[in-house]
Amino acid sequence: MDFMRVDFCRDKARLSARLSDDFIEFTQSGRRAYKADIVEALSKIAEDRKIAISDFKVRRISDGAVLATYRAAEESGRISNRSSAWIEEDGQWKLLFHQGTSAINK
Repeated sequence: MDFMRVDFCRDKARLSARLSDDFIEFTQSGRRAYKADIVEALSKIAEDRKIAISDFKVRRISDGAVLATYRAAEESGRISNRSSAWIEEDGQWKLLFHQGTSAINK
């Protein structure tokens, strides 16, 4: 996944192009983060993030819109349930919404 790779995240133009201008994230801590916040934060990551993805599913919501859901397990032991809404804009798939919620380790 591109958002976990340093080379992708440090390229602010590529990263910004993958996010919708209306992007919003509800973080695990309950904060709201917008496109500029995410571009700035991800552009500063020092190394590829090692996150194991499981239970990945994509569901079509409508023409040009999908919902991706998955479980993410980080090296630290933190596990989260994640959801991302993607929309097709100008022939490109862009991330519109993302949420990570802490999960019970099961």
